[in-house]
Amino acid sequence: MFEIGFGELMLVFVVALLVFGPNKIPGLVRDIGFWVGRFRGFVSGVRSEVETELRKHDEWKRLIEEQAEIVKRNVVDAIEPPATQVSEASTDALPPPKPAAPVPIASPVAVTHASNEAQPPPVKTHDQT
Repeated sequence: MFEIGFGELMLVFVVALLVFGPNKIPGLVRDIGFWVGRFRGFVSGVRSEVETELRKHDEWKRLIEEQAEIVKRNVVDAIEPPATQVSEASTDALPPPKPAAPVPIASPVAVTHASNEAQPPPVKTHDQT
């Protein structure tokens, strides 16, 4: 992790021996060991909590994907059968349409004659009496 070799470790030990003295070194090493152990326990707890949360996240993700697939299948199943039923019904139920009868074209003389007959008689007003 820190890649401290044996030479660096001996240098640190000699400096600690000079600074703290030979009487305090055993207590100091014990305290350092205690705090290193607590730090490792803390890191282990954090690691296990993170792994637990990641497993929960993966489970939730899997459940959401399953639900999305179910909804997708339900929507497709709801859309496809009516569409196939409509296409089958439209081809099977009705015969092809018959051609329309030709519409006779009226001559201009007949149109003017008919328009003269269709006019209402003139209305008399009080001035024309």
